[in-house]
Amino acid sequence: MTAYAKGGSEATVRVAKADLVPTEANLLLAYGSFKELVVACEEQMEILNSRLHRETRRPPVEMLIEERQHLHTLPPEPYAAALGETRTVRQNQVVRWGDVPYSTPPGHVGQEVWCRVEGEELVIVGRDRSGYLVEIIRHELSTPGRPRILDEHYPNHPNGRGIKQPELRLRTAAEQSFLDIGPGAERWLRTAAAGGVSRMRAKMSRAVEQAALYGATA
Repeated sequence: MTAYAKGGSEATVRVAKADLVPTEANLLLAYGSFKELVVACEEQMEILNSRLHRETRRPPVEMLIEERQHLHTLPPEPYAAALGETRTVRQNQVVRWGDVPYSTPPGHVGQEVWCRVEGEELVIVGRDRSGYLVEIIRHELSTPGRPRILDEHYPNHPNGRGIKQPELRLRTAAEQSFLDIGPGAERWLRTAAAGGVSRMRAKMSRAVEQAALYGATA
């Protein structure tokens, strides 16, 4: 790293510490999530932009109306790179991000959507009926084995299931022992089978051993 690049990086850190989230003047006493910080910044921005500027004696929000007449019009849609990575919505109305299924509202099956991470959320953008890009859903980020499926995305199906779950066909006593651990074992098996998890039988056997040692609940 050159001295110039190193100095620029250090200056950026100083700005972030001193101005964006000052230690003695936080917008909130504590931030439970990145989303809370974003909301606090937006609320503070509205307050500051509505105040009279010291030199112009006019609020910035009022001056912006005049300045917009001299600014170039932005494209109606952002560059694709700004939207994130593309995914195709599957028949069961889910997209996969980081090996985790996330549900989408009805009407997007087979369509291409864009996914990006903002703080602790996965933002999914798609096209509405008019063809415009809109944010269709936000999910809290999850980990493999814990899909994010919202019942309201499947209004025409019982129990909020987009596709009726097939019955599990047990072939061995080992498989039955694994399912005897509890409902969580069945959920894991269905998700693992759909995602193509490797070494499933070995992991199931290990889970049975752990359940015998420490109990099914643990």
